[in-house]
Amino acid sequence: MHVASNCHCFTDRDSWCGEMHEVVIHIQTRFTAFALVVFLGLPTMAMAESVEYPDKPGFYPAVRLDLTHDDNIYRTSSNEQSDTVFSLSPALLFSWHLGKHRFTAQYLGEYAEYDSLNDENYDDHAFNAGLMLDLASKFNIDLQAGHDRSHEERGVAGLAPGFSLKPNEWKENSLSALATYGRDFARGQFQFEIERNELDFTNNNQDFRDRDTNEYVGRFYYRFMPKTAALFEIRRRDIDYEQSAPRNLDSQED
Repeated sequence: MHVASNCHCFTDRDSWCGEMHEVVIHIQTRFTAFALVVFLGLPTMAMAESVEYPDKPGFYPAVRLDLTHDDNIYRTSSNEQSDTVFSLSPALLFSWHLGKHRFTAQYLGEYAEYDSLNDENYDDHAFNAGLMLDLASKFNIDLQAGHDRSHEERGVAGLAPGFSLKPNEWKENSLSALATYGRDFARGQFQFEIERNELDFTNNNQDFRDRDTNEYVGRFYYRFMPKTAALFEIRRRDIDYEQSAPRNLDSQED
């Protein structure tokens, strides 16, 4: 079931939503007719939130093939358009170990071609790298960097009304550092994390949604029993929009 709404707001990549005027509910059918996966321990594009560190060094390739029929490509409440989509999702991860230190670099891609609606074709890319420095018996630092180029799916919840010939496309750069004091099995463990993301939309006059986000997180884990622990967390997020928008979207979240 798909819910379409005339809601003056942006996607979950944005931080505000106006008044909802109506909600239209209709049934949508989407199924994958064929999928072939050669999977050797790699995440998919949807899972690529952070770099993982394999237990063994080396190259880890993977590929996924999908043939999907979608009866409402544009996620509209009327005049639905159906099409068949072929997608190819390759992935490659390289891992290198030096003593207790770990380095990982990975590429995740997704290439989709529509049978009839060629303007919906897309190629998404995610490049990520991570360096885990095990500096002492109780202290390590995890450094990560990423560059993504992707698009917004049609009908994303909260998308501003209106229709564009091509989906909104964006690119994002990210940097993060996570410092941890204390091992996972210790009674207590402290973490401090800092992350910066720079998001830029590249088509359909979406420049007013470009923004920089800085996030700071402090955590303390206290282990009561071997498999039971409490988490205390303090989080601050600063969001800075680069251009003027229909309303001021800059915010601070604690």
